[in-house]
Amino acid sequence: MEEKIKELLSQYPFEVKQLYRGRGAWMIETDQGLKIMRPYEGSPERLKWEWSVKNKLKERGCKYIDHIVKKNDESLFVTDEEEVKYIVTEWFGGRECNMRDRQEVLKAVVNLAGIHRHMQGFSENIVQESALEQENILEEMQRRIRELRTIRNYAAHKKQKNDFDRKYLDVYSRYNEEGNRAMDILRDMDYSMIYEQCCKEKKLCHGDYNQHNVILYKDRMAIVRFDHMRCEMQAYDLYVFMRKVLEKNRWNSGLGIAMLDAYMQVLPLDYRQMRCFYGFMLYPEKFWKIVNRYQNKRKSWISEQNMAKLDKVIREQEARACFIQSLDAYCEKIE
Repeated sequence: MEEKIKELLSQYPFEVKQLYRGRGAWMIETDQGLKIMRPYEGSPERLKWEWSVKNKLKERGCKYIDHIVKKNDESLFVTDEEEVKYIVTEWFGGRECNMRDRQEVLKAVVNLAGIHRHMQGFSENIVQESALEQENILEEMQRRIRELRTIRNYAAHKKQKNDFDRKYLDVYSRYNEEGNRAMDILRDMDYSMIYEQCCKEKKLCHGDYNQHNVILYKDRMAIVRFDHMRCEMQAYDLYVFMRKVLEKNRWNSGLGIAMLDAYMQVLPLDYRQMRCFYGFMLYPEKFWKIVNRYQNKRKSWISEQNMAKLDKVIREQEARACFIQSLDAYCEKIE
């Protein structure tokens, strides 16, 4: 395998000094710094778009992102004999953001707001229509609520229910209500119009801003893996990061509000945006993920890990509700 990778890397304008496995990919020490090579499942058009956006971000001073390295022939990917596409990007020799370190978390939030200021106002030839035609958050919520209802109906009609089925049926109505309330909030704030405005102004979000994609590098924070980048309310990135952080910190309300303050100092949200953010946080995303994973596996067999995760979500519901209440009060302070 290593020889195959070395052969593919011979098509790039750098000298390979060392090659080793890391982060589910190949880490490459070269005469031009650290790189990473990984499989790429997207389309060539999507990759070209990502390269164009990152190139523009580089022009705007965003140095610490994983720029795509071109081959000697200027193409953006290399293909092996099995037609698997690989890309090479710049990389950073550091560690992932520690979500239990308050200062690191707040620094990552400031870092996010900073790059958001640059991820807008792109020209028409950079932001492709494919980035504007993806499912938006409200559409995603609506689809997932339907999926939860389908799973509820399936579980309710099973003759031999297992422990997961019974627990899911016991709590379904609570989380279904939260999901519907979240969607109502987005509709009341005219989220669809806000989304259309984001598309018009070519505002992009990273799409998967989490601890794995924030790398501490020297005294900086690098952002990597823009595979899910799209036109959307940029507060969506803050929602993704905050939800994951608070899940690791027992829904610490003080930490959540501090994260919001840190973001707002760099890139303020208006009232409608803030209420939409509240709707994002209210939506029972983790609950849906656990149930959806159960649905997609053999339903006659219960994963202990899945059951433990469902128990944890239910157990932390009170702490989560306290944070949601704090967030609601925060919204009302926005002019």
